[in-house]
Amino acid sequence: MVVSLKGTQDGLLITIGDGEWPQILTELQSQLDRPRAAQFFRGARARLAPGERALSETEITELTGLLEQHAMQLDLQPLAPRPREHASVDAARPIAESSAANKSEPELWVEAALVRRTVRSGQVIRYPGHVVVHGDVNPGAEIVASGDVIIWGKLRGMVHAGASGDDKAVVGALLLAPMQLRIGNHIARAPDERGKKERGAEIARVRDGRIVIESWKVGKD
Repeated sequence: MVVSLKGTQDGLLITIGDGEWPQILTELQSQLDRPRAAQFFRGARARLAPGERALSETEITELTGLLEQHAMQLDLQPLAPRPREHASVDAARPIAESSAANKSEPELWVEAALVRRTVRSGQVIRYPGHVVVHGDVNPGAEIVASGDVIIWGKLRGMVHAGASGDDKAVVGALLLAPMQLRIGNHIARAPDERGKKERGAEIARVRDGRIVIESWKVGKD
């Protein structure tokens, strides 16, 4: 593959491999035209990892035009190392006993983006996987994830879990009082009275075609 796409907290990372430039543009066009990619990355900022390739002004213009067709903006600032607490977790797994009896169990390794800060008003986090926030999600903040969203704090902003159409995704928070909550293709808004009294940790999921909110008991799910 001459082009690979990866979602980050800042938008989309485009990595360019070996190949002729027309082939690269054709491959990128094909990947961006996929329905899930078009929906997930629309409006995002794109960063470029060209490797050893030095792009000409004409190639940059062509790339910018292609991204604009998908309502995306090209950011040509050099990539810089991200602090560890803002990086995605590439190998997060629960602690479990290893035995012959559980070798047939499904693999428990998962990928997730770990955000160790409060997500403030106006900030948007997009990630093609699970998102875990160690902090609050304030009103006016937004999280969009193709997997689950877990908030170790107060959720008062907007969250869309299962954004690629996964109705099995869940949203959990120590205080669940979002401005708007979406799971897959379902949408709900917490009643105003929910924010007046803290009810403890809760989890939202889709049951019988609608979003329901339940008490979140450790070890229950």
